[in-house]
Amino acid sequence: ILPGATGLAKNLIPEAKTLGVRVPDHEFCNKLLRKFGRPIVSTSANISGEATPKMFAEISQEIKEAVDHVVEPSLEKGATGQSSSIIKVGLDYSIEIIRK
Repeated sequence: ILPGATGLAKNLIPEAKTLGVRVPDHEFCNKLLRKFGRPIVSTSANISGEATPKMFAEISQEIKEAVDHVVEPSLEKGATGQSSSIIKVGLDYSIEIIRK
């Protein structure tokens, strides 16, 4: 999570003016990012307040039907089933582990 988010759609920037950036460790994701040549904006795979899905089958149908594209679930082969770590970086270079 980085401070000072600007240049994005207003509905993507929270009151705190922060921006979460995912650094994927997955060949498909990295190829897609290279192909686009820019970051991909996405929402979480859960509705606020609901449990974080760890596998494709756990994502609610409501989410799957509301997005522009759903990636082939077979690409999760080898997935750990663990949520991403979340690290908050402060303007003073402080580091806070939000989720391990």
